[in-house]
Amino acid sequence: MDTLLPLLDGEDQVANIVHIATTNFKDKLDDRLTGRPSRFDDVIKVKHPLKKAREEYLKQVFPNDKIPQEVLAKVASVSGGLNFAYLKELAVSTYVYEIDPAVTSKKLKAQMENRPMGFKDEEED
Repeated sequence: MDTLLPLLDGEDQVANIVHIATTNFKDKLDDRLTGRPSRFDDVIKVKHPLKKAREEYLKQVFPNDKIPQEVLAKVASVSGGLNFAYLKELAVSTYVYEIDPAVTSKKLKAQMENRPMGFKDEEED
């Protein structure tokens, strides 16, 4: 903390550097980080991706033209509520191990329920 706080306060200037911090548990952060103006200019809550975003992500993860469109569509449809890390695992399970995406999605959603991320999505699809 003794090194981090002066850096965030600008005591040690570093040109053209942007600091980005991520957490799933903002409420557990030390007040010395969050309780002072200008330490974090923006706080952005990133929700689980909606179906269209999942489809676009999966198009990037699956090799071009190597997976039938109907498989990609099924993976996108059964993956509601998964974040990108879990979505990547679902893609690997489906593409590499040829496991039914509905089976893997159910398993991954159970894992997420056992490891709460500190907030629930406001919208689902």
